[in-house]
Amino acid sequence: MPFCPCAESAVITGPVDVERIAFGALRGKGREDGFVITCDDFFAEFGDYLEDRVSPEVREELELHLSQCRPCHVLCDSTRKTVKIVTESGSFELSPNVSEPIVDRVMALLRRDRGENP
Repeated sequence: MPFCPCAESAVITGPVDVERIAFGALRGKGREDGFVITCDDFFAEFGDYLEDRVSPEVREELELHLSQCRPCHVLCDSTRKTVKIVTESGSFELSPNVSEPIVDRVMALLRRDRGENP
């Protein structure tokens, strides 16, 4: 797979309308250069893609990007494998003497951040 030149700029700065960008890229650039969407665009939709919550058109563009961008392909593959391992490992219970202090601390931090009194 070729290296995607946009991978170095893969910092998401806000919400991205990938569907609009993907169709705009198809109309504007065409497929001659092999990169229809950028890594930024891919990352903006990555979670929805993994959870199968994107339209077929967006899925096609994301998969085209994955087929041509090694860093995004590796990230996607690693994430899928990690999710599979975690979901197949089962859950476990913490005893109250372990879990209650953790919950109390998190709640105290949330209250502090909201300006509430503990």
